[in-house]
Amino acid sequence: MVVVAMLNVFFPIAAIVATRSAFEDEKMRSQSIGFISAGLNIIMYGSPLSAMVSFILNFTSSVKTQKHYFIAFW
Repeated sequence: MVVVAMLNVFFPIAAIVATRSAFEDEKMRSQSIGFISAGLNIIMYGSPLSAMVSFILNFTSSVKTQKHYFIAFW
């Protein structure tokens, strides 16, 4: 629960404070927050996809009869 609080509360505050101190132009601040958000979204949506691929590869390597089904489905 502490990790969730850290990520949901303190990380956005730290990002805002860091961009306010690093960039004086509001457009640059907005772009930097946008790049940070885009990067976090890629990580957030990429993690379950990599877990799914890992599961399918492990499942198909252990069950030889269903390997062709997953290759055709994939």
